[in-house]
Amino acid sequence: MNFMNKMEKKFGKYAIPNLSMYLIAGFVLGYVLQLIPFGDENLSQLFTFNPYYIFQGQIWRLFTWVITPPEDLGIFTIIMLIFYYSIGLSMERAWGTFAYNYYIFMGLAWTILGSLLAYSLMVLTPVGDVFNQEAFYCGLYVSSITSTYYICTSIFLAFAATFPEHEVLLYMIIPIKVKWLGYLYAVMLVFPVISMFVKHGRFGLPYAIIILSSMANFLIFYLTTRSRFRGGKAQKAQRKNFKKQMARMGNQYDGAGVIHKCHICGRTNVTNPELTFRYCSKCNGNYEYCSEHLFTHEHIK
Repeated sequence: MNFMNKMEKKFGKYAIPNLSMYLIAGFVLGYVLQLIPFGDENLSQLFTFNPYYIFQGQIWRLFTWVITPPEDLGIFTIIMLIFYYSIGLSMERAWGTFAYNYYIFMGLAWTILGSLLAYSLMVLTPVGDVFNQEAFYCGLYVSSITSTYYICTSIFLAFAATFPEHEVLLYMIIPIKVKWLGYLYAVMLVFPVISMFVKHGRFGLPYAIIILSSMANFLIFYLTTRSRFRGGKAQKAQRKNFKKQMARMGNQYDGAGVIHKCHICGRTNVTNPELTFRYCSKCNGNYEYCSEHLFTHEHIK
């Protein structure tokens, strides 16, 4: 938490508001490029993550692969992209703009590092007929696995960890808590990795490296900043303390209800009804914060 606070003080002004909207806009551009013929395929192939071409000098692929859509275009994909946008917006409001930016960009960075490591392992490690293959085909293999699908998955896992009791409609019909969908997503990530090792032995190692590196941002961010998640003990204590504070301040009304005011920015539930306000259980005193500053402020001792 101290590390994140220091990072936000230095680089918070560079955070991109509504980052989810830009991610979705990039996917839309990717779908458009897929419709433009280029050689034997389409124009989008010039922007995918392919280590072979990257080491040949096509450095832009380190950045442009982010516009590669996570799935083929269809009605279900459109619904999922809208869903990812909505939960991304919720995450940004809950964590703050800087923390959400940090989470996304670290996920992209870990994916790049893992994919380059997997490619180097396949090309440079002489393990019989499994690795040490021709670099061009290794590049195609890594390119086929490196996907923004896993970035979107990491966003959903973070949402499920932050709001485990939130309900969504599965297939627009079945109400289900997101924590159960989070468990399902985790199984869907682990099972293919195990299957690759069972079916292909050591050839499954590059696949596992890419998948695990794509999820590293969720694993690291969750384990090191668990107090940001509602499911943690700190948040349960915070909600309990909030109820107590509500009882103590029940006599403060302005005609619209109880007045809540953020200790950092001064906004209230009257001036900004879209915000939620909570008391911090770690601060020494009755200090209340809005959803944008609840997890990013320095605790008052």
